[in-house]
Formats: sequence, structure tokens, C-alpha cells
Amino acid sequence: MQEALKKRKELTKTLKEQREVVKEEAPAENEDNIINNPQSNNQGFRPRDNVSPPPNRSVPYVPAQNVPKLTVKCYYCMEEGHSVGRCTELVDDQNKKWAIRQGFNYLYPNWERVPNDGKFPLKYLVREFQKEQEELKGKLEGKNREEEKKIKEE
Repeated sequence: MQEALKKRKELTKTLKEQREVVKEEAPAENEDNIINNPQSNNQGFRPRDNVSPPPNRSVPYVPAQNVPKLTVKCYYCMEEGHSVGRCTELVDDQNKKWAIRQGFNYLYPNWERVPNDGKFPLKYLVREFQKEQEELKGKLEGKNREEEKKIKEE
């Protein structure tokens, strides 16, 4: 056990001596040398030439005024100039409770999804559905009135 302790002390002494030797061999750089000679600190630094990348010859320059503006098309009424978020037709139909918007889906009042095949504007499909519902409602009311008259007559 004592032999192991002696070996350990010898090893630590040799490590300390090696560190001191390395410190003595290394040139002492103080702050003045680093400040006065910045190249010693940045040995791998190469100043870049002020060279701009070559222009792209395949695409001619077009001023921003000559570029036509992109037009936005509404998916609800299919009119240009506004998006669905700013569509007054959709807001009107939602206020009348003819259409329900859930994310990207549009629903009829009976929670059935409006088919969006792109052939017709969603506004047209919603309003056609509403007309059909009103016609059915009118027919049912007419039948109910006739039945009420029959009941009253009896």
C-alpha cells in the first residue's frame, strides 16, 4: 500500500514538472503583444477582395414598376381582388346562417360539406342549396295548412 502511494506521488511530481517545462518553452504572450500585433492572433485570416459576384446574365433586370401585380382570387365567390378572409359575400351568407366555415371547409347549415369541385363558386352552391331548402319548407307549410283546414272542417 505504501508502495502504491509512493508511485502515485512520483507520478504527480513528474506531471507537475512536465507542465512547468511546457510553460517555460512556450513563448510568453502578454496582452500588449496581442493588441499591437493583431496578425499573430488571426493567423488563418485572409482579407477578402471586394469582388462582387458576377451578375446573372440569364435573367434580365426588370424594374419593380413594370412587373404586373399578382391578383388574388376568392375561393368562395371566384372574384378577383380579394381573398376568402375579406369576402363580403361569405360574411353575408354566414350572417344569414346559410354557410359555415371551418378552416378550409365550407358547410351547409345541416353540417353537410359543400362539394368543392371547382366548376362552380361555393357561393352559387350555397345559395342553390338555400333555395331548395326554402322550396321544401314552402311545400311542407302548404301541406300543413291543408291538413289544418281539414282538421278544422271536421
